[in-house]
Amino acid sequence: MKKINTKNILILSAIATVGFSSCLKSEFDARERTQGDANFKHYVAVGNSLTQGYQDGGLHNEENQQDYSYPALIAQQMKIVNSNMNDFLQPSTTGEGSGHRKLIVDGQGELGVTSVAEDATWANWGDNAKSTSYNNLGIAGIQLRQCYARTTNEYLMNHAILGGIGLLGGKPLNPFAAYIDFGTEPTLTGPASGTKTYVDIASESNATFFTCWMGNNDVLGWSLAGGDEGVVNVPIIGNIEMTPLTPVDEFTTKYEALLLAFHNQGAKGVCATLPDVSAIPMFTTVNATYRGVPEIWITDGGTGNVRPQTEEDMVLLYALADLDAGHGLSQSDPLADSVVLDKYEVTEVQTRIGELNNVIYGLANKYGFGVADMFDY
Repeated sequence: MKKINTKNILILSAIATVGFSSCLKSEFDARERTQGDANFKHYVAVGNSLTQGYQDGGLHNEENQQDYSYPALIAQQMKIVNSNMNDFLQPSTTGEGSGHRKLIVDGQGELGVTSVAEDATWANWGDNAKSTSYNNLGIAGIQLRQCYARTTNEYLMNHAILGGIGLLGGKPLNPFAAYIDFGTEPTLTGPASGTKTYVDIASESNATFFTCWMGNNDVLGWSLAGGDEGVVNVPIIGNIEMTPLTPVDEFTTKYEALLLAFHNQGAKGVCATLPDVSAIPMFTTVNATYRGVPEIWITDGGTGNVRPQTEEDMVLLYALADLDAGHGLSQSDPLADSVVLDKYEVTEVQTRIGELNNVIYGLANKYGFGVADMFDY
C-alpha cells in the first residue's frame, strides 16, 4: 500500500463534459412532448457533486448557480408535460457557500483565476434544512459504498462521514451532507433505533420518478489519489480506507439496495453509467511535451521502480506544483506515485469502471429502469 498525506480524507470532485459543435443554436424537429407512462409528479435525484450542483470547485449560490444543477434542469422540462408536478426542492447554500474559484481579468486584460472564501453561514448551512424533504439528494464527494451498511463498522463509518458522530464533534466529515438528518447515531454493536442510511432516506422520498448517477467517486477518489486507498485511523472505528476502488460485489449489493428503494415505491427512473475518469483533463494534460522538458520521471505505484513517463502513464494536474519546484525532472528526484496514475493503475481503474457499468446495466434491466450511457457519451 502506498503512503500518502491524508490531511484531506475526502476527495470531492466535479466532472464536467462540454461539447462544442457550432456557434449557432441547435435546431430540433418539432415534436409532441409527453411523459409517456412515467409519472413525474414527484421527481427525486440521487448522486454526487454532479447532482448536487457543485461547480467551480464548490457549492455556492450567490447568483443562483444551483438552479443549473442537471436535476433542476430536468425538472423544468418535466414541468412542461406535467403542470401538476410537485415543486423541485434543493438544499441551497447562501452566497459564496463552501467557497469556490472564479475567473477574473486583471489590470492588463489577462485572464486568471482567484479563490473565493466560504460564506460565513457555511459552517452551519445544513442545520436548518434537516426538517425538509428534498427532491435533490445529491451530496458532493459521496461514494456508493457510503449509502448502505452491511456491518457494524460500515454503519459507524458511513454515519461519521455523512451524519456525524458525537465523539468526533457531531458534524459530518463530509460537509456537503449536512442538510440530511441521518437519525440516531449507531452504537458500537450496530445501528440504534432511528439510525438511517442514505438508502433509507431514498426509500422515504415518495418518489414517482428518479434519476441515479451514483458511483463516480467509487473510482474517481482512488484515481485522484494516484491509486492509493487513503487509509486513515478514525477514533472508535479504527483504520478505514477512504479512497479505495469499491469492490464489484460491494458495489452490486449497495447499488441494488438503492434501486430497490425506488422500485418498492413503484417509481420509474433512469440510471447513468460511470464515465471513463482517466479520460478527463485531470489525467490527460501533463506530460513532457506540455512542460517543455525532455522527460518526466515517475515512480511506479506497484513496483516502486523509477522510470520516465510513457504515453500510457498519467501525471495528475496536482503534480504541477511539484514540477514547478523542480521535482520529477531527474531519475534521482522522481514524482511521487501519489500524483501519478501509472499504466498499471490506468488499466486497473478502466477495468473496474467496465465491471461497475456492467452492474449498473444489469440491475437497471432487472428492475425495468432506463440507462443513460455516460461512458459511451
